[in-house]
Amino acid sequence: MTAEQAAKALQGLEFAGGQNNLEALARAWDWAAAGPPAAVLWLHGPQPVLLGSVEPLLQYAERRPGRVRLYPFEVIPGPNRVLEALDLLPAVRPVYRNDGLQADLERLFASWTPGTTETLVHREQRASAAVVHDPATKTSGHLARLWAADQLGRLLEQGESGRQAATDLALRYHLVTPVSGAVVLETSQQYDEAGLRPVEKGSVPTIPEPEEWMLIATVLLLLAWLLLRRRQARPTRLA
Repeated sequence: MTAEQAAKALQGLEFAGGQNNLEALARAWDWAAAGPPAAVLWLHGPQPVLLGSVEPLLQYAERRPGRVRLYPFEVIPGPNRVLEALDLLPAVRPVYRNDGLQADLERLFASWTPGTTETLVHREQRASAAVVHDPATKTSGHLARLWAADQLGRLLEQGESGRQAATDLALRYHLVTPVSGAVVLETSQQYDEAGLRPVEKGSVPTIPEPEEWMLIATVLLLLAWLLLRRRQARPTRLA
């Protein structure tokens, strides 16, 4: 379909607000996946409530990996529960808004034109004899997980052939992905039953527990009380 044909087809449609985007996305994804690799551009406003299940979309992406890419394009800002549910899919490529609606759309369509040069940052791991790594040198754990998440997305696009490698990578770097999950373990017995070991303190960001907040508040109140008594105990100088 050419750009002129697409514009003519869109002009004959009547749009109304308050519709369920999930059904439209599922139909568009199924239609696009029936042919050669294609893209679905989703022009949307806020989706504050899920009006259905995202499972059909997840199944389409799993059955035909790498065939369709979904480009969510936010026309009106607001919460989007649909996009949150699809956030882990490698096929979802949100379009970042920089200028006006027309300028951003023109830039997106121009990037799809055959022969267009686009600069992309691609991270990958290569084995080279010329590169010598010091075993004592370690990078940030957050950077390593970012690399692993990017690598995992490319593995999932390969379908079943890359699924096991993606699962192993997610487990190694403790990532929550479409092929891995998370469990909440509190006691040593639970860790032993799951065959896991607790992470070292300080290696991951944590939130103080309620008793820690209570201790902090008690210390602050004690310091304030001592400061007040110290001021009251000072002798008053007579003029």
